[in-house]
Amino acid sequence: MPLKTGKCAVCGANTTLIPSNNLIVPDTCAKCIEAKFDLKNLEQADFFCRTYNIPFEPNMWIKSMKQDEKNILQNYQAFYLDTLEVKEYITNTKDVWKKVNKEWEKSLTHAQLLERISYIKDAFLDRGRIKWGTNFTFEELIQLENLFSTTVGAFDINNPMQIDAIKKACKASLLLDKAMFEGDVENIRNLTSAYQQFVATAKIDEMIESAQTEVIRTVADLAQFLEDNNFEFTFYDNHDRDIVDKTIRDMKEHLRTLVMESTGLEQTLEMIQKKYTEGQQEKAKISATELVPLEEVMAKAKEEFNEKIDKELEEEEIIEDDNDEYEEEDF
Repeated sequence: MPLKTGKCAVCGANTTLIPSNNLIVPDTCAKCIEAKFDLKNLEQADFFCRTYNIPFEPNMWIKSMKQDEKNILQNYQAFYLDTLEVKEYITNTKDVWKKVNKEWEKSLTHAQLLERISYIKDAFLDRGRIKWGTNFTFEELIQLENLFSTTVGAFDINNPMQIDAIKKACKASLLLDKAMFEGDVENIRNLTSAYQQFVATAKIDEMIESAQTEVIRTVADLAQFLEDNNFEFTFYDNHDRDIVDKTIRDMKEHLRTLVMESTGLEQTLEMIQKKYTEGQQEKAKISATELVPLEEVMAKAKEEFNEKIDKELEEEEIIEDDNDEYEEEDF
């Protein structure tokens, strides 16, 4: 089905048309197709090929796009469709292209898809070598990226120093696996120590313990969670179901009767208030005694008393001296 010139079924312009292999889908120009489909999106590219009943080959589609993004359909027709004998849409992937498209956009780590689509694999390798170094194979980069992304995602880590420590721990984990496979005891010991240090720096153990404490595993954990969040059960329907309900109701009735029907309640409350005030005063005295030891108070009182006595004795001596002088003068 080579490209042909004719009237577009959508816009009506006389131009080059993309031939359709679907009897109920008319031939349409590339401009109208690009207006309806994002041809850089592999999921939509697959949908377009399915609609037109033409084969979809992702590697050739990406090659066509890299050749010229403005003529993807024409390039795909020339590079691939014109070389085929059977030109019908055949797929074994069904709806898997949603995942494939995410790989194309983000170059993530589904090994099987990466292996099958060389462009995505090459992009992943380039990005992985920049991130992890050039000494790792494709499979090792897959392992590193999976371990790193799941760890960071599990604990929602944003601190760059923690992220760096996690990357180093991932590398140590990978090298530790290789050392264990090779049976290198000395290297295993060194790598285990390094791995533990990086995990401690990233505070992974602390985050794991914190996450475990936040999980409700028992009825006691559930009760504690409800109490901490001030939850109140609303299932009581004012009907006594057991002895506990009856006991609670009796206690409420007793308290209501005591408050509403007792005589002399005002005097009782005043007495309670008086006792409470006296108790507070007694506590204040005890506190004051604790702040100032009784021995110091007695010593100070004794000193003041002695000073007072000495002062009175001095005054009496002065009076006696005056009386003696007076008597001598009269004489």
